[in-house]
Amino acid sequence: MFGPPCNEAHRVRRQDLSAIGDGADAGGFDKDISVVVTGLAERLAGRQPDANPERLTTSPVVAVDCLLDGYRAAARAMVVCVDPRSDQGRQHPRVGFIGVGDIGGAMASRLTDWPGGLTIFDLNAEAMSPLITAGAVAATSIGDVGGQCDIVSVAVVTDNQVRQVVGELFTTMSAGSVIAIHSTTLIETPQELADQGLEHGIHVADAAVSGGPQGARDGRLALMVGGSDEAFARLQPLLERLGELIFHAGPVGSGTKAKIARNVLTYANFAVAGEVLRLADASGVDLLQLAAVVRHTDSLFGGVSSFMVRETAAPLAEDDGLRAYFKHAVEIGFKDLGLGLRLGADLDVDLPLTTLAVDHLPAAFGLSSDDFAQ
Repeated sequence: MFGPPCNEAHRVRRQDLSAIGDGADAGGFDKDISVVVTGLAERLAGRQPDANPERLTTSPVVAVDCLLDGYRAAARAMVVCVDPRSDQGRQHPRVGFIGVGDIGGAMASRLTDWPGGLTIFDLNAEAMSPLITAGAVAATSIGDVGGQCDIVSVAVVTDNQVRQVVGELFTTMSAGSVIAIHSTTLIETPQELADQGLEHGIHVADAAVSGGPQGARDGRLALMVGGSDEAFARLQPLLERLGELIFHAGPVGSGTKAKIARNVLTYANFAVAGEVLRLADASGVDLLQLAAVVRHTDSLFGGVSSFMVRETAAPLAEDDGLRAYFKHAVEIGFKDLGLGLRLGADLDVDLPLTTLAVDHLPAAFGLSSDDFAQ
């Protein structure tokens, strides 16, 4: 043999099969190696086989003995496989996707024409149907996905489901493969699974996503990746199909921590928004029109992210150029929050989060209450 043996994760490449001439049909490009070899042997049996290995120069290659009853005249056919450890395999690995619900399914839809092919699995067969129609191949189990694929994305719901899925993948995936966890898990889960993966020679990365189903459908997600440099490099071409903003947050677990921080910001703002809506409703303000104002103005200046311009959350140094700007912003904030508290008192609307905001606003900008002492 010339190189590592083929397994289910090694796929036949279109240009290599074309070198055989008319010995492979159009449907053979996505078949397992064994099926393709059988088809080649059948075609070659009826003509003088060309066993010149120089016609196939792509490396690594495997000489597959076509010792099939009735087709010994085929002698030896050269079938080219893509080893995931080679440059070719890394460029277009076979990709798997487990969990194709609202967000997972939208993400997987961006990969149905992935050059290396897409294999999917979900307990809900109906969820897989549109992806199969678009070109994905349905696996029969989690282990089946692992046996076929070099990179597997996991987008299930709970931490326990993540652990179960990844544990099953460890039993069938080849060394050098990569598992990307898109689910939001417990903080310790990615590192614990990565440690287990090392025992199998398998990379585990947490590739947390933000942007919701619509962002997933449009390929506009933000992806926060925790993992080794090698794992990130292997995943990046795939992730670029899924999102517009992709960043390597650090070692395993960093993507999950970034996602948790992002989610805290989202849901803490929801709580504040609920308080604001009660105040506006009691004031007779049209809530839908107010919502339109919020969306419009946030689109102009960036909303809460507009002040997230520092590389640290530490207190501002005395000579920091942002100090005067941030101090002015907090002073305006005190005025507006004070007006809100006064309106709430007039309307008998309790505003506990607004009260907390007054107390904690200086620290949010790296300042202290001493900076505003009269």
